Amino acid sequence: MTNCFRFVLLFAISKLFLMGFAICSFGSEPSDLQGLLKQEASGMIVDRSIATGDVPADAFSAWQAGMVKQDNEWKSISELQGSQKESRYLAKREELAQHDQRHRLLAKWCVTQQMPERARAHYYAILSSSPNDMEARSYLGHALVGGEWVDKGELAKNQGDFQARFKTLDVFGPKVRLIVSGLHSGNSKRMSKTLQALGELNSENALLALELFASNVDDDLAKPLIRKIASGRSRESCLALVRIALAHPSQDIRS
Repeated sequence: MTNCFRFVLLFAISKLFLMGFAICSFGSEPSDLQGLLKQEASGMIVDRSIATGDVPADAFSAWQAGMVKQDNEWKSISELQGSQKESRYLAKREELAQHDQRHRLLAKWCVTQQMPERARAHYYAILSSSPNDMEARSYLGHALVGGEWVDKGELAKNQGDFQARFKTLDVFGPKVRLIVSGLHSGNSKRMSKTLQALGELNSENALLALELFASNVDDDLAKPLIRKIASGRSRESCLALVRIALAHPSQDIRS
């Protein structure tokens, strides 16, 4: 066997060894990436970065992650889609710049392009000139209550909060009624126990009941209840005191 033939044979064997090593290395990729590659081969659109990480270290890893090089920068499919969507929006806005219904048309277009924040911005722009525009109010989730437009989500939350507070009357209404009765009894022993019970009452949970009774009883009975409300030192307690001052007929309580 000539030296030349030996060299060719060794070169071929080394190439086969390197190819086998590369195949084994590729076969050792994480199973999740292999699954994504199989899905891609079957025609599905996949995001390889799920398996390879967010920021590949080199060009091969970036390509393997399904990224695309744009302006000397590797970008993920989602980044490209976002920039392309933004470019389409800017082009559409320029196209409709002189249209008298541009905000409405752009809002509808943004809805079809799955750009909800852009759509909301344009619908709010409509409201600046047409406050009662039903299409804009409907998309923004507004409801007309007592002649005023309010957010349906906020309305539902406020109604839920009110119902929760109203339910506290079932628990604390009878307790505060007994306290008022004890304070009104004139019996020193009973009044002492009543004041102790008032001191042990949870002012925040009983706030609505305390407020309702304090607003509708005589000064001498209202003052202990007002002091109990004031001990809460919360925003809700302060608001309750303001409402009592506005509602109570006594100048002494209002001051």
